[in-house]
Amino acid sequence: MEIRTKTILILCLTLVTLIIVIAIASEILVAGGFARVEDQIAEKDTHRALVALADDVNSLDAVAADWAARDSIKVYLFQGSDGSTASPLDDSTFELLAFNYIIISDQSGLLIAGRGYDLEQHRSLPIPSALSNITASSSPLRGNGILQNGTLGIVQTPTYPLLVAVRPIYMANKTGIPAGYITMARHLDDREVIRLSNMTELELNIRPFSLNGPDSEIDALLFTLSPGGGRFLERSGEDSIEMHAFTFRQKKDADFLSGFALIRDIYGDPALVLMAEIPRHISKFGTSTTLYFLTFLLITGIGVGIVIIILLERAVLSRLLSLSSHISSIGKKRDFSARVIVPGNDEITDLATNVNSMLCELEQSQLHLQVRLSQSEENYRLFFNSIIDMVVVLRPGHEEVLTSTIIEANDSAVDCLGGTRKKLMMMPFSDLLVSDEHSRVAAFLDQVRKDQKGRIETLYQTCTGRIIPVEMNVRAFDQYGLEALLIIARDITERRNVEQLKKEAFQQIEKNMEQLATLNDQIRNPLQAIIGIADLIQNDKSEKIIQLAHTIDDIVDTLDKRYLESEKIRDFLRKYYDIDKK
Repeated sequence: MEIRTKTILILCLTLVTLIIVIAIASEILVAGGFARVEDQIAEKDTHRALVALADDVNSLDAVAADWAARDSIKVYLFQGSDGSTASPLDDSTFELLAFNYIIISDQSGLLIAGRGYDLEQHRSLPIPSALSNITASSSPLRGNGILQNGTLGIVQTPTYPLLVAVRPIYMANKTGIPAGYITMARHLDDREVIRLSNMTELELNIRPFSLNGPDSEIDALLFTLSPGGGRFLERSGEDSIEMHAFTFRQKKDADFLSGFALIRDIYGDPALVLMAEIPRHISKFGTSTTLYFLTFLLITGIGVGIVIIILLERAVLSRLLSLSSHISSIGKKRDFSARVIVPGNDEITDLATNVNSMLCELEQSQLHLQVRLSQSEENYRLFFNSIIDMVVVLRPGHEEVLTSTIIEANDSAVDCLGGTRKKLMMMPFSDLLVSDEHSRVAAFLDQVRKDQKGRIETLYQTCTGRIIPVEMNVRAFDQYGLEALLIIARDITERRNVEQLKKEAFQQIEKNMEQLATLNDQIRNPLQAIIGIADLIQNDKSEKIIQLAHTIDDIVDTLDKRYLESEKIRDFLRKYYDIDKK
């Protein structure tokens, strides 16, 4: 609908409404009309207070329904008594929910777990019998099947009336006999009444019903006029409730009306009386001003409406519609070089000027972005292809990661793996791996998708069948809102060859040292025998033999020292270079 049509329609509806109001007001006595309006407002305010109270009970019921559906509560219902399951009724639960009582009972009403809590003094409270008797086997609510669907409302206790919600706990499908019940309650104390007063912006008072108290006349009148039976709140469906409370109003004084409501408990017995004090502002100010206001409104409404329509059409509406049409046309064509033209010298003209400035900036930005995008793409390609390691990009999506197609590869990957770039980017990643490595690499890549990065050594297989040992560094990243994996693979063939040479050299050193140790024993033992025999012969050659034997022994000692030094070198290589490390 165009703005011109909306404006005319609003003005016409306003004028028609004013004429109807004036016609009705001319037929009804001002005093009687305001009296009825005042009574209606008082009734609505009283009902609003009851709705606020019912909403508190309903919120309590919603939490009870949520708890009754939880698996943890069902488990606790069967295992809570043996101590194997932790109780959910700790202090933090009561503080969070702002409830005073939570009771979990079995299908016969036997208490499984229950606790009361004082939210002001932060201490435990005893559970009143009136609360625990709701689900007891002797409860009157069991006879008519109310407990099977759950109930909610008011329960009177010696200290405070309670807002109560009871929900059955079913094991499955909400059919059959409930396995237990969960009862939640909150004090309807002075603090709660003050909160309701602030929320409804009414002066509320909630007191116990009594036919012998100071307000016995009001209570007797409520009891006499109200229909018998019925509870304050009753379920009318799975998630809906009906509210029943008899109300009436009476004048308190010249400044206030009093609205009263009789609230029955969950058994249908009178429990509470709600009183709301409603200020009589309408009677004070309405009578003296209504007649003059309506007369003035009738005279001026027609003339002002016509003038407004004419002025708006000439000064605003036609120009706004023209501006909107130009902007819509530019947006459809995406022609940021076009400009809008609106004659005049006011805010609409300034708006057109600002729109033109914005279009100019968009045009410049579009050109600048196109240049930047081209340069960025070129720089990216140059950097990507200048990497000497093999780089591929996968987009796993919801499929198996090894079956993901390669969406990008640099020149090094194309050169090392063989084939063409087009052929490589049509291959699944599994074709690059040796078949024996598939399961290990798949598990590794799945872990990378969780940890965002990782490194592994594996074997690539080129198009020609050549096996390349590689070290893969993988990082997960977001590409245009989709998950992607960047895989940088470095050829470690030379590194593995060097490691193999070092290992073979160390094994040769070990072999030489073992031969040296054996040679030492093979020389020294016969040498001692030669010295002993020469000493027994005692001729002119014996001394020469013994001297040469000692010389040989010194050479063997030198070999022993070199063996110890070789042991230190071997330990150093094992410690710092991981050569032949066991």
